[in-house]
Amino acid sequence: MKNKLIIKSKNIVRTFYSGKIETPVLKGVDFSAKEGEFVSIMGRSGAGKSTLIFQLSLLDVPNEGEIIVDGVNILKLSKNEKTKFRREEMGYVFQDYALVPELTALENVALPLLMQGHSTAHAYKKSKEILIELGFDIQINNLPSQLSGGEQQRVSIGRAIVHKPKILFADEPTANLDATSARVVIDLLKKLNKEGQTIIMVTHEEEYGKETNRIVEVIDGEIPEISKIKTKNPKPSVGQRKRIVKKKVSKTKSKIKKPVINKLKVSVKKKKVVKVMKKK
Repeated sequence: MKNKLIIKSKNIVRTFYSGKIETPVLKGVDFSAKEGEFVSIMGRSGAGKSTLIFQLSLLDVPNEGEIIVDGVNILKLSKNEKTKFRREEMGYVFQDYALVPELTALENVALPLLMQGHSTAHAYKKSKEILIELGFDIQINNLPSQLSGGEQQRVSIGRAIVHKPKILFADEPTANLDATSARVVIDLLKKLNKEGQTIIMVTHEEEYGKETNRIVEVIDGEIPEISKIKTKNPKPSVGQRKRIVKKKVSKTKSKIKKPVINKLKVSVKKKKVVKVMKKK
């Protein structure tokens, strides 16, 4: 369903305690995302970006608030129900990849399916298909230590999407990558989004945030109202660009004054003729 809210949260409060020290991180945050949307959560270091995505993705539990995911109030689920919901409905991509070092790329991607009870043959078949789509071939049997940072992150993305989650959460997916590898990861996420995948991504890199559908900025544990409507300017199509260029050319031509040289020449000639007629 178009424009359907896939996730909606109200008044999320998250405070951490250490003895008598109280550290409020999220101070009553409201957040929502539509099905098929690619949303960036941005803000300064320590603003509460990762804490927010951890609450939304059931990796942590807020002190107060409500979180509805695809019509389910996930905070009211039992511990076992939350585990099942995370395993089946959500996918995760982390800054440090979080791959199991003793498992190959293929085995790491297969984990979610195996945990859901699928057969090893089915899990490996689906995982191989995903890895090939992500540009892997012979590396599928490599351990994480035998892969580059960019390759490890692609394996992490494969593991996050192999079970077709409703929402993909990505926490700083490009933070540990060089520019080339980061570009590959962002393009991959954009491709997944075009195919219909809902993505919530935390990033501190504005250039990548601008490539998503919407940017939500967290400031000192809060989301200002103005931040909720901040959207990127979509790139015009080829046809639109041509029309824009034509309009600019047309406007430029209308502003150019016609040369008056010919009029001056005619005027001079007329004066000369008048003088000659007077002499006669």
